[in-house]
Amino acid sequence: MVNAKEFWLKEGEKKGEKKGEKKGIKIGKEEGIQLGITAMVTGLLKKDFSLEEVIELLQEQFQLSRREAMRQAKKAMA
Repeated sequence: MVNAKEFWLKEGEKKGEKKGEKKGIKIGKEEGIQLGITAMVTGLLKKDFSLEEVIELLQEQFQLSRREAMRQAKKAMA
């Protein structure tokens, strides 16, 4: 009985670790994209691109809707 209990505890730990790892990768990816967007917006605005041009480029490069591109640009400028 002890062996079965240990087995299921280890299985639960493995599943928990895998789930946590996937979540961590997802969060890391989202943060990386956000940093990329912020760097892109900041850099383009320093190069005198208009906000409209920045929004269009965000839509192209990150496959964002116009609304989301505008939200991301404003967030990066804050």
